[in-house]
Amino acid sequence: MYFSHNFLRNFRAAFCIWSLAFISAFAGKGTVSSVETVVDLQDNGKARVTYMVQWKVTKGEFHGFYFGGNDRLEIQNFESPSYAYDSSNRRYGLSISPTDGLRWDIVLSDGQGVRSGTVTYVFSFITDFAQAKYLISTRSEKNEDLTAFDWSPVQWDEAFNQKHYSLTIVTPFKPKSTRKDSLEQYRRIILTEPWVNQRYLIDYQTSKDGRLSIRFHRNNPENLFHFRVQFYMPSEWFNGQLPQGNIDKPARLAQNFASAFDFNRINNIVLVTCIAVIIFILSVIFIKHGLLARSLTKSPQARWNMYNWEPPKLEITHFHKPGKICTDLTSVEAAMYLEMPIKEIFSAMIDTLVSDGYISVQSLDPLKFKLLKEVDETKYDEYTIELYNALRDDGQFSQQELEYVMNKIVKNIQKKAWDADIEATKQYYRDQINNFKIADTKRLVKSDNMYWYDWFRNSRSGLFYKRSELHNPFYYSRSIPIESDHLIQGLASTSVDVGNIAVCHDACYSACHDACHSACHSACHSACHSACHSACVSGGSH
Repeated sequence: MYFSHNFLRNFRAAFCIWSLAFISAFAGKGTVSSVETVVDLQDNGKARVTYMVQWKVTKGEFHGFYFGGNDRLEIQNFESPSYAYDSSNRRYGLSISPTDGLRWDIVLSDGQGVRSGTVTYVFSFITDFAQAKYLISTRSEKNEDLTAFDWSPVQWDEAFNQKHYSLTIVTPFKPKSTRKDSLEQYRRIILTEPWVNQRYLIDYQTSKDGRLSIRFHRNNPENLFHFRVQFYMPSEWFNGQLPQGNIDKPARLAQNFASAFDFNRINNIVLVTCIAVIIFILSVIFIKHGLLARSLTKSPQARWNMYNWEPPKLEITHFHKPGKICTDLTSVEAAMYLEMPIKEIFSAMIDTLVSDGYISVQSLDPLKFKLLKEVDETKYDEYTIELYNALRDDGQFSQQELEYVMNKIVKNIQKKAWDADIEATKQYYRDQINNFKIADTKRLVKSDNMYWYDWFRNSRSGLFYKRSELHNPFYYSRSIPIESDHLIQGLASTSVDVGNIAVCHDACYSACHDACHSACHSACHSACHSACHSACVSGGSH
């Protein structure tokens, strides 16, 4: 029997998607309990980095996770022995294999798994902090030669209940005395940024071979915690071959996003049934038309995923109640519900802080601000306050900081509007905005988004604001560091607790986008990322 090339190609893609359903049935689930990172730093900038990551098994058979998000830090090789041990003190070997060049698949060797308790993974790799410019030579304002360390270990997904995160930097310097009181003198020698002192507990210790170590510790960090540290050491501790930098503008730390994923997140029978039904339909469509990437919904989880393509529009009708209107969304939440561009929403929030004299603009490229005074939290919504707080460290927004605010908005919308009638609720908030349009018919500017801004400014208790004709609250939109100005919005009709539907959707969405392969790369936070990655890249069941 003869099959065309296109048919075989489409069949392979469909088979890959079908494999997802069967692989996902055997996946486990876990959450990060604690993470400890040790950087054994040499005087030439090279280092041995060790991670000790403890996972708590919550469902199924836990095998491992994906490790990535190291940004410029090149992993030259993983060292032996890398191992794991469970709460019963059983020891396991590790299998570490590259996936897409940026992440590693770290699993227990020989297909082993853990079904209960905890399992702690210990692995190390060699890298070069100087080459990555996370370790640079610089000078202080007093013209002193210093070495700056500016880096963050990776961020961890599935870490909502993480007990602690610690980072220990073992310096090349050997102090003459290892007495605790003697070590305390280095608090005056090692300079730290003020925000570092505010965010972490800091201790000075010595390593086994007598070198000075600096330990940074954070209790109960939030999910995807960004553990950035920045401090300065005497230059004579290093060999003088480090790259040059500026102490006022040290090498800026790139944001590492979505660094680790477990093999987990599947809801057994309900999920498998859901996946099987939807995948069957999509497979037929794919084989018939040769297209699969543009036909699914948006993510109804606690995070709206961003892509560089226009999101499809498909309303989920499982939970909304016809005619029910959610009337308690804030003006910012309503803007997202109405699908206003994210950058315009953020720009409006920034504009209020500038107009009210809390921050001033330093530059537009990159977008940078100076904090002028403490924000009055009684006058602003929680999201504007989050934006203000994001500027405290360096006066700039990172994409990760902005995503954190977006996630918070989305989560609150989910809680409020999960069963609301989408169109009825949208119309309700359009009417709220139209009240400003009707009251101000003489304006030359006819943009509905401008009238939303008027509503946003006047929604604050006890305040009245009238925008001048020439004022543009969306002035900062082009400079806001977000890769895409669109969100895949599926939460409008789904519940924050409807995990089975959410998992089912993400499994299919991830598998389908761009004929299965590119979605595995894009949908980092989908409910079956690991199973999808196994089916389409690694090829093995976990």
